[in-house]
Amino acid sequence: MLLSFRLVIRYYRDVLGMVYAIEEINQTPSFLPNITLGFQIFDSCLSEVRAIRGTLELLSGRNSLIPGYRSPHHPALAGIIGETMSSLTVPMARIMGPLHYPQVSHSALLSILSDKHQFPSFLRTVPGSTIQNIALAQLMGHFGWTWVGMIVSDDELGLQGGQHVKKVIEENGGCVAFMEKIHLRYSKEKVLQVVDVIQTHSVKVIIVQSAEAYVKVLLETLYAYNVTGKIWVFSAYFVISPGIFADQAWKILNGSLGLTLYTDNMPGLEDFLYALQPSVNSDDIFTKLLWEQIFKCQWPHTNGSDTTPTVGKGEQLAYCSGIESLDKKTLSVFELSDLSYTYQSYLAVYAFAHALNSLMSCTPGQGPFNNGFCVDISGIQPWQVGKESTHPTLVTRFMYLKQFRA
Repeated sequence: MLLSFRLVIRYYRDVLGMVYAIEEINQTPSFLPNITLGFQIFDSCLSEVRAIRGTLELLSGRNSLIPGYRSPHHPALAGIIGETMSSLTVPMARIMGPLHYPQVSHSALLSILSDKHQFPSFLRTVPGSTIQNIALAQLMGHFGWTWVGMIVSDDELGLQGGQHVKKVIEENGGCVAFMEKIHLRYSKEKVLQVVDVIQTHSVKVIIVQSAEAYVKVLLETLYAYNVTGKIWVFSAYFVISPGIFADQAWKILNGSLGLTLYTDNMPGLEDFLYALQPSVNSDDIFTKLLWEQIFKCQWPHTNGSDTTPTVGKGEQLAYCSGIESLDKKTLSVFELSDLSYTYQSYLAVYAFAHALNSLMSCTPGQGPFNNGFCVDISGIQPWQVGKESTHPTLVTRFMYLKQFRA
């Protein structure tokens, strides 16, 4: 959720969608009676190493990073929700599978994650990437775009997806002029090489198979070199968010097309967001970061001192009091017009909740295990939750086409 040392509110909103679902369930007496759901949040910072470390801490405790070991003082763990990106989800799933801990992702689209031999404990609320790869190729045919370029993330999801889209486009009589890789950790020189390829070729349409964090610097560099007039078509991996992109990138993005996941209403979400307060959410460090960004303030006792708040551009920041309240204007930072991935994180919580509820309401002799066995809810095992972590109301619908306007 952190990008360039800033809290990206669009990513944090997905976490809040999970927290909202948990609170909603805990406040419904008829659902999971006598059980209170809790959670821990770990930020991978788009790092595979941090994603793995967070997984091990959730499994064995913060001070005991031992795969397969579970501290007797550690709360019962039903499973893990995450990760956002497929490149981070894969190493997590390779740890969770042998240990039989269920993992539900709300946005990892890599198709190979559906392979139960490799990832026996992995589940998701989104479709695999095959569907959108075909949709992107069909979109090119629909508009009669037969000469296109491609930008793909330098990871398994981007490279495999890019090759699949390229194959379908060529089977339909089109041609891919170039396929360039991009990554968050590419040097300036490598980004400039990609810019040069885009500038050199005459193609007007460029398909992007990458997460937005990987493409951010590329778009800003394209603007700096006045490479404009392109039609950008984004896969569903790419999330348009004002909190990520600078004004220069927005000018490049204006008029582009993209696929977006199905979403639905989340009744009560706005009231939940209005009620956010650092004093109430004292264990959530991200709420304080959110407060600093929304209200342009700084918390006292930063770095253990009561020094004067940092001076911003032409103005001195005030101290955050913690009693500031969100209103309709400040609530706009959550970009509630597109809840696609947030809705999926909301569904991921309900997948676990329905699984636990099914285990609790089990009738002896008609249970899901051998000989109709039902489990003792007080001694429930993660693999038993995983067996029940599917529910008919959680079926994901197909993606939609969206146009972006600056």
